[in-house]
Amino acid sequence: MQKFLSKLSPREKKIFYVVVGLVSIALFDRLFMNPALKKIKATEVEIKQQEERIRQDLAFLANREAIEKEAELFSKYIPETIPDNDQVNTELFRSIERLAQEANVDLIKSNPGEIKEQDSHVEYYANLDCSGDLKDIISFMHLLNTSEDLFKVVQFSMSPKRGVQDQISTSMRVVKMVVKPSA
Repeated sequence: MQKFLSKLSPREKKIFYVVVGLVSIALFDRLFMNPALKKIKATEVEIKQQEERIRQDLAFLANREAIEKEAELFSKYIPETIPDNDQVNTELFRSIERLAQEANVDLIKSNPGEIKEQDSHVEYYANLDCSGDLKDIISFMHLLNTSEDLFKVVQFSMSPKRGVQDQISTSMRVVKMVVKPSA
């Protein structure tokens, strides 16, 4: 290397040193700086993602009391175990009879219907025949739909009752939903 440098003129030596310096800087950039900068950028992106997750978690924790109150409110609808079909049907008809008496409706006939099992709940159907004043029938249907027993009138038909003024006969189909316990 000494021989090579001794043969160069002072101007050529300057150019040689500048070229060696530029090549050294380029190698340093490619081998060390570029990977380090890429790693820093990737780390910054990861930090921003983590900060967003933390913000979401903090928002969730800020609503913790409200979530716990809501969970407590709905916990009465989620049994620990699924009751058997006979037990549910017994409770279903007992509640329907109680609501019919409360609304001054004569419950003529009540029969269990089909049972449909869904992913999150089980639907128990009941077929009802009843009679009473129109306002009482409407009141009965409202009581069923707003009951805490998760009833819903899914189908009904009304017709005037023969021989009695201001009375109607109604056939309706009611469903009770029982939420399955979470696994």
